[in-house]
Amino acid sequence: MSQAVDRALMLIQQGRHELAVPELQRHLAAEPQDAFAHALIALCLSDQVKFADATRHFEEAIRLGPDLPFAHYAAGYVLRSRNRFDEALPHVQEAIRLEPYDADAFGLLAEIHLAEKRHQEALNAAEQGLEIDAENVTCQNLRAMALKNLGRHDAAADALRSALSKDPENSWTHANQGWALLEKNKHEEALQHFQEALRLDPTNEWAREGIVTALKSRHIIYAVMLKYFLWMSKLTSRAQWGVILGVYFGSRALAGAAAANPEQAWIFNSLRIVLFIFAVMTWIADPLFNMLLRISKYGRLALSRDQVNASNLLLFFILGAIVSVTLAFTIGPKGMWLMCAAASGLMLIPSAAVFKAPEGSSRRRLLAGIAMLMALLALAALGSMAAYDHFGYKNPALLNTVQLCTTLFVFGLLGMQLLANFSSLHHQRR
Repeated sequence: MSQAVDRALMLIQQGRHELAVPELQRHLAAEPQDAFAHALIALCLSDQVKFADATRHFEEAIRLGPDLPFAHYAAGYVLRSRNRFDEALPHVQEAIRLEPYDADAFGLLAEIHLAEKRHQEALNAAEQGLEIDAENVTCQNLRAMALKNLGRHDAAADALRSALSKDPENSWTHANQGWALLEKNKHEEALQHFQEALRLDPTNEWAREGIVTALKSRHIIYAVMLKYFLWMSKLTSRAQWGVILGVYFGSRALAGAAAANPEQAWIFNSLRIVLFIFAVMTWIADPLFNMLLRISKYGRLALSRDQVNASNLLLFFILGAIVSVTLAFTIGPKGMWLMCAAASGLMLIPSAAVFKAPEGSSRRRLLAGIAMLMALLALAALGSMAAYDHFGYKNPALLNTVQLCTTLFVFGLLGMQLLANFSSLHHQRR
């Protein structure tokens, strides 16, 4: 092994992947047939989100060393980082077949199973890794996460305590402990672990998100919503779609029951209102409570740029709805301004949906384009209504325009919800 590779390995152990890459590039310039070096640089490039280059290197590593376990491990690592779990799985399984005593490979297998909501399989893989290396921190954490998702909270807590006792300076373990405590509504204790995780590793995004969530969970409404979010996060994509569609068809069923039973209609309609409010809150709870966090100095510092932008947009439409309602009951005309308030209120959903897609992704751009189109439809409907109702241009074509724009707006609202849900459940990184 060359000195350049030795230096790269030392830098990787220190978490300085960006400095390891030039060392490996110098080595590969002299020895381009080194499959191990290609696999190693693939891992470093993946951690820098340079997936195209990382993919090229792991493919070259497998070509040069098809029987090298580390080459297949690197392929699984990069593909897992790109959220392409179905493609990553066979590579990790091949790495384990070639080297059945690699605890890190079992940890990667457990991580893929966990991402795909196969919690029992994740637990089995993590425990197999710990049988090989009882001190493997990755397997310890993944075992705890799998136990938590299987509802075995006491066992998960014991696993995390054990992991922290063995390595109290591990940022990831502190972050996982924080999330486990959040599920038990122990927000202040969770916050302490998230803060410690960030002290140990300021780049730990899992811990930063935990701090934001813990601060928001001080509000009882968000604490209730968090229970739902955490429950949904443990379900498979198919089960999540089942819940989403169940809410929609449940609302339709309640409408049918109200029509069939006029005397009890108020009960069914009340349930529909509760269901509607809950559905809206699933979309706007995060940016809404992020907006409240901006009052707090500490909370404001914990928010990401995306979270700040989402809360700004939410605030804009909330203020638009409030101003419109005020104008409706002061200067009028009431119908037009109430319609404006409704449009502003409904725009909360597509504006929040935009930020469900990852920043810079094609889906983010698509969702943003649809949201802008919906805003234009709302403006066209409001302009036509104002011309007809306020300025006295009694042209039936204006009413037809209002109806058409409103219909397209509703279809856009439904379509955007489906697209945003699909984006959040089926995202792959390029």
